[in-house]
Amino acid sequence: MHEEVKASLNRIFEAELLQHKKKKARTWLPQLTMAGIIMVGLLLWASGTWTERTAYSPVEQGGILDLRGTYVGDNSRVGRILSYALSEESFDSFALQTKQQPYGIIVHMPTLIRDETQQKVAFYIWTLVQNADYIQFEANGENVTLTRKMFSTIDFSAIHDEATLNGTKPLPLNMQHEALTAVLVEAINTAQQEPAIVNLLVNDADYVFDVEGERYYLWLNEGESVFTKQSDTGLLYKLSAQTYQQLQALLIAN
Repeated sequence: MHEEVKASLNRIFEAELLQHKKKKARTWLPQLTMAGIIMVGLLLWASGTWTERTAYSPVEQGGILDLRGTYVGDNSRVGRILSYALSEESFDSFALQTKQQPYGIIVHMPTLIRDETQQKVAFYIWTLVQNADYIQFEANGENVTLTRKMFSTIDFSAIHDEATLNGTKPLPLNMQHEALTAVLVEAINTAQQEPAIVNLLVNDADYVFDVEGERYYLWLNEGESVFTKQSDTGLLYKLSAQTYQQLQALLIAN
């Protein structure tokens, strides 16, 4: 950027700072005010961190997990992950927030995508970009921010295939999450055992978790929840109403 353009921008920012110096700073996550969106946009533009969607080298089918371990600052790899995860969805550009924590990715789109797609893209990011704290989708002055902390009950380090990322296999639960683990252990100890009409298809479960060497598959439906053991899918265990509510608060609310 030419020096005179930089100087002009500096004068504008200095004038704004003097005018508003008495205003208290605001935290911009998880949501941004309109003023915050404009200011963040100006700063990103001025520093040249916006990257247009370009023809990144394509990721071969089944090869996306080779990008695991990417850092937020790796522009090319993050761009490839976004392009792959968004697939046919259109996005104009993205910015990488690497100057200060929390580190994140801001994706500028023509229109906001569906909640399900936002979550899928976020899951790709949490799985593959090890230090990404948030991803923000922005379109026409609106924005939606998803943070890694919102999904702390999911063990992204245990995801090893695209089927899980795309929602066709159960998500692995984070058994380092103390509150979640306590509820699941209580569920195992108190659930009502019932014979299954047919052997349950475990890949249709919502979640998978391990307790004391046994693998369990969990379905969390509206109003009730059941689980089965990998060692005996002919039996299902129905959770109490109280346990269901506790799990719903931990998993659905997040």
